[in-house]
Amino acid sequence: MKLFDLEVVIKVDQVALPEFGIQYDETKKQAMCWIPSEAGKVGLKSPMSSATSSDLESDFLSSSKPFAISCQALRPHAFAITTAMSVDGTRITGIIIKPSSCRRHTRNAAITSATTSRALLFSTVQLSDDESLGATHRKLGDIVVDLYQAKMGKRKEYSKAYRKEYVNNDKVSEKSKKAVSHKVAFGEELPCEKNYKRTMVRISKLATFTFKYRSIDVLKADGIAPPDPKPQLQTPKGKRKANDSEVLEIEDSTDDEDSAMYKGLVPNEFWTNGAFLNSQEALEAIKEKRAKKKARKAASNPAASKKIKKEQAALLQPGAIEPSTLLA
Repeated sequence: MKLFDLEVVIKVDQVALPEFGIQYDETKKQAMCWIPSEAGKVGLKSPMSSATSSDLESDFLSSSKPFAISCQALRPHAFAITTAMSVDGTRITGIIIKPSSCRRHTRNAAITSATTSRALLFSTVQLSDDESLGATHRKLGDIVVDLYQAKMGKRKEYSKAYRKEYVNNDKVSEKSKKAVSHKVAFGEELPCEKNYKRTMVRISKLATFTFKYRSIDVLKADGIAPPDPKPQLQTPKGKRKANDSEVLEIEDSTDDEDSAMYKGLVPNEFWTNGAFLNSQEALEAIKEKRAKKKARKAASNPAASKKIKKEQAALLQPGAIEPSTLLA
């Protein structure tokens, strides 16, 4: 989505997800849309990682799909921009856009320490009858990015003791589901490049982007995303069905006499501009004339008649005509 001169998108496999039902409120500096989430089959374990997970946690993560939050200033600014990000109501580390920068910045993981992080994932929801989970998931299905004009402070290293824990709870109260079949999860903790932090003094809010993610099936069912196009039925090759009112073209004959005889046999009400309408009587007349013509040619040229193959009688059904059975 774009609001003013700022853009924020959600990416999966490095491609921005389509956005549906976009709404803007420039007075409140807000933009909202719906995006299709997907829980795929993605292996998240790394041979470099020494972290271990239970079988339940491993299965939970294997049915998840990584995504990223991407932000960009569409024109240079004289000031810095800082972001506050939340997924399902859980705050994660934002990004900083430096003054005059139009470079795209992406957040695809939650920082857990100076040298580790956990990937952001779309994962599958499991329902529970525990009503106490409802308060935890009031913002389930929302990814929110706030952008602020800010003053930059000095960059600092994270202390070795710094730890940020993110808990995966795939269970959601039945009452708080809100037609949500997916949720945001955090991948296995993996090593990453060294992380730094910077003190940012917020001056004013520039914009708020809210992405409501749902499965594409839910978005289609609610009329938010367009339905799948209906497949077009195709007639099998060589089997052309003719309607009662359909006009079939007769190939021009090199024999003028033959063409005149055909036209003379077909009643006028079945003949229009070199084509005949679908009529059993007209077809029988043509068939009879064709047989007489073959017999006449065979009588006048006995040697040639030996080369003519015997044809099986074609069963002509009203509404199903094979032109190849009518003309030699």
